Amino acid sequence: YTAVASTSKITGGIRRFREILIGILERGDIVLLFAPQSYNVKNYPNLFRYNIKTFVSRIFPNSLMNFIFNLNTLRIILNIKYDHLIVFEINYAIQLIILRLKNLIVFFRQDFLKCREIGWLSSNSNSTIKKLWNSIIYYFLKKLEEIVIKRAKAIFVQSNFEKEILIKRHNLTGVTKNKLKVLYNNINPSWVKNFKCKEFENQQKNQIQLHFIGSMDDGRKGLGLLLGAVERLNRLNYSIQLTVIGSGKQLIKYKNYYKNEKNIKFLGYLSNPLEEMIRSDLIVVPSLADSFPNTILEALYLEIPVIGSRVGGIPEILKYEELLFDPSEDAIFNKIKNIINENKFKHLKKMILIRKEKLNFDWIERIYRILDLVG
Repeated sequence: YTAVASTSKITGGIRRFREILIGILERGDIVLLFAPQSYNVKNYPNLFRYNIKTFVSRIFPNSLMNFIFNLNTLRIILNIKYDHLIVFEINYAIQLIILRLKNLIVFFRQDFLKCREIGWLSSNSNSTIKKLWNSIIYYFLKKLEEIVIKRAKAIFVQSNFEKEILIKRHNLTGVTKNKLKVLYNNINPSWVKNFKCKEFENQQKNQIQLHFIGSMDDGRKGLGLLLGAVERLNRLNYSIQLTVIGSGKQLIKYKNYYKNEKNIKFLGYLSNPLEEMIRSDLIVVPSLADSFPNTILEALYLEIPVIGSRVGGIPEILKYEELLFDPSEDAIFNKIKNIINENKFKHLKKMILIRKEKLNFDWIERIYRILDLVG
């Protein structure tokens, strides 16, 4: 079940949902898909579709409105015999729990609460009333997260870090704790494996090409830190071109602030950022919170040097200290400066190749293996 898949801008989470869907279908298992009519997937003889409506509101949570408008359609599941009910994220899982549906397999694609905390901080609202309201919302969301964990058959998380956070946050023990299953994302999903690399000529051979790929809806991806670091490096006459890929509420703000920086360009949303990524000398992932970013995995597959902040599941992907930095402007500034000064690009690539080998596996097969253990 998903309602998010109706968006025109394909995120990593939407790609992963599709990867599971296609993987299950191609193994021959029967799938009943509850998704928007606009969700594009080719016909399979073992695929049965139930169209749901989507609703966008500026006042009420979209997931709540989607639930209300699709209540009759979702009730169909009550009369169906199924083995597993797969859903991404807490706000959609809670809908199915309200309907008392069983055998929920929930994929947590992010730290539900941490991401909202960062979003609140990036809104720059410090009023007492706003802080009190955010505290109430935080408590409510924490309770929702706890309910989902207790009612689900299994919870897939993307890193050991995320698993430990949930255990500590909710004091999980015994059977409930054992519901948490760590499933790393792989570097070779279909959209990366099927990518055809085009020949291109680097027009700026004397410039170091840096790339950032991510959402700008809030400060979670840490773009502001990277922009500040690159601006400082360019003032010291480092020849760096930073290309920013992605969209979101803060894009206009960043574009206006850095409009006079000729070495920083904003491309907005790209349906296939891999075509631009292959031009990169170094991809920087400066996240303040992130579970297991696909951008890093895509860079590993394409054998592009990539460095990331020491948060969430990123250290579990990159492992080596040379590929990690603290999430601060100074740390990013010093990291990039050191890589350029000592010309470490080939050294970084050797570590990238090692991590590429470790994270190249059949993701769907691992999901099935865990589901077999869950029963």
